[in-house]
Amino acid sequence: SAFTLVRAMICDPSAAWRVASQQASKHRSPNAGWPEGAMAGALNVMLSGPRTYNGQQTSDAYMGPRMGSYRLGGDQIRAGLILYRWAGAWIVVVLLALGMLGVIG
Repeated sequence: SAFTLVRAMICDPSAAWRVASQQASKHRSPNAGWPEGAMAGALNVMLSGPRTYNGQQTSDAYMGPRMGSYRLGGDQIRAGLILYRWAGAWIVVVLLALGMLGVIG
């Protein structure tokens, strides 16, 4: 929907950085905390948190802004996917530019 596209384009980069840098270490995976925290901050939602895997309850901390939404719907998921795709596209553009400049081979 148009709402999803607009939401993804006006996400909050400063909140993404703030949440990722402050909360990444709380994630049980040292690598997943950064992107998950950034996405939570950018979209103003709470991610991770307690859940069940193979019948085992985890007590993981929530990641996201203090006032972020705990309930995600289709709009938030679509906005996250759009943001993910844009981030991937920018990585490709930067890598291609660095390759053309001879910085990376």
